[in-house]
Parts: sequence; structure tokens; C-alpha cells
Amino acid sequence: MNPSAIPYNQKADGIYERHPERNGSMSEKIKISFSANAGFSAVLPYGTVWIDALHDKNSASFSSVSPELWKVLRSDPDFTGGTGKGPDIIAFTHCHTDHFSSRMCREAKSIWPEARLILPENYFPGQLLLNEERHEVTAGSLRLEFVKARHSGRESGHNNYFINISYPGCSMLVSGDTSISDETFSGYAGCHDTDVAFMTFSWLLFKKGRDVIGDIIRPKHLMITHLPFASEDISGYGRAAAEGASKLKGIDDIRFLDTPFQKETIDI
Repeated sequence: MNPSAIPYNQKADGIYERHPERNGSMSEKIKISFSANAGFSAVLPYGTVWIDALHDKNSASFSSVSPELWKVLRSDPDFTGGTGKGPDIIAFTHCHTDHFSSRMCREAKSIWPEARLILPENYFPGQLLLNEERHEVTAGSLRLEFVKARHSGRESGHNNYFINISYPGCSMLVSGDTSISDETFSGYAGCHDTDVAFMTFSWLLFKKGRDVIGDIIRPKHLMITHLPFASEDISGYGRAAAEGASKLKGIDDIRFLDTPFQKETIDI
């Protein structure tokens, strides 16, 4: 089997894991619960996926998951999936400390040992290491495709992936910290229909980024991420993001993830 397409229910060593069962009450809705920065939980009809949800490093510009916030999130059924089994997949676009904490991952695995860890650095036994240009992961009817792309700014050489999460009837695109100039991302987005896009706010600040969102991705629902909590936004990123969003055309549903314990329901 191609190592970049190992199904979630089959480990590389041949040991089979469970399939996540359908979240019956969520057949036509997606429940998004915000953690901090670019992190969120998506409770989907076929399982629960966390993306960049666990990080605890304080920053002057961006918010993190405090011990108090983590205590609430890990007991919140809207964040954990509501079935008692916790998240099916805990994945990271990259391992910068404003997106990832190894300590919090170890704690999450101690609570939900069946959760599958997926990240582009080798930290944990049994994790899926992202080290190819593309990886496809299946979990029952859930499909996650990880595509390597250039990180934005001066950290362009760091391992970074964007993610497409799909199941029958829905496709979600997560930019990670991908550069707005990355042709792999724009090429991929142009070939895939997107119901929900999770884009970092920097895409709104430049015409080129707005053009990719409005002309190429054309999502039905746009979730803006990588913002500090509004109460901690000393740099005015939220205001700048709102100004950029006002220049987008053709997207009626734009939401900003910038509030502790924020929850969003999306009808698909």
C-alpha cells in the first residue's frame, strides 16, 4: 500500500482500528467549536476532527489555549463529539507553537487513547507522520487529504500542509499557514468544490488573497481563523480582517473565530 494513503482504520503495522460511527444527530449540520488562534473542533456526521486545536504557548500577538479554557473544552460535548469516545482525529497543519503543543497532545491521548494523531513532525509512537507531498487518510466515510504547501512569510521552509476534509455531500478546505502565493494551494482549490473554507485572516489583507478566496475557492461558508481573541487583540488584526472581508464579493456567510468558547453551526 502507498504509505501516503494509509487508511485511518489500518495502521502501518497492519493492526486495524475502529471506524468512527456516524454522529446521528448531525446528519445535515456541522458543529464548529473554536479553541484558540487557528484551532477548532469539527463535529461532522461521520466523526469528530480537531485541527490545530491544542497549543498553549503565550504570545504577545495571538491567543492560546489556557489551562482554564482546556478544562472546559475537554468536557464540552460540542468540542469532543458528544459520544464519549472523543475526537477520531487530532491533526495539525504544522508544528509551530501557536498551532501545536506536544504536552497537550499527550494529555489528550491519555484521555482518548483511540484518537489518531496526524502531524508533520515525528513526536509520538503510533502517529501518522506527514512526510510526503500528499497523504490521504480515510476514517469510514470521512476522508482527509493533506497537501504540502509553502508556509507564509520568513518560515517558508518549514513543513506545512493544507487539508481537505470531506464526506458524502460536503467538502471543507483548511489553509493552515499556507502562503497566499502558493500555486499548489490555488491549483488544488480551483479543482475542488468547497462548501466551507477555513482561511487565516492574512488572506483578507491582500487583494491576491481575496481573489483566491472569491474567484478560485468560492466557498459557501467562510470561517476566518488565526485571529487573537477579540479581548486580546492589541494589534488590531480583527479590525483589519473585517475591512478586508468587506471587499469580498459573492460570499454571503463570513464568520470570524475570535471568541473563547465560540460555537458555530453550519447547515450543509
